[in-house]
Amino acid sequence: MWINGPFPCGQYPDIKIFRQDLKFELEDGEMVEADLGYRGEPQYVKTPQPGNDVQARVRSRHETVNKHFKQWNCLSRVFRHQVERHQVVFGAVAVVTQLALENGEPLFDVHEYRDH
Repeated sequence: MWINGPFPCGQYPDIKIFRQDLKFELEDGEMVEADLGYRGEPQYVKTPQPGNDVQARVRSRHETVNKHFKQWNCLSRVFRHQVERHQVVFGAVAVVTQLALENGEPLFDVHEYRDH
């Protein structure tokens, strides 16, 4: 899991954040799976291809992670405290989510889908 921020809403599209930060965290040859908002970085980003069931499964797996954040209301409500606190609170939720994934609530295996 990788988190970064905070960024003011609307001023930093996902691709801009990717280009200034996450792109440089990738290992040689490593790519990310992302939505069409990340077009323009084909050497780093795989965007959806129609009919690619494996890609759809990977995105679905990611949405399972987002579900954990949504349970904490981190992705749907306005943070009404000092912006400086947002990073600490969101980081704490990320740690709790990571611990949950590692200790009893693992994500489904994308590769199992290929066998069915």
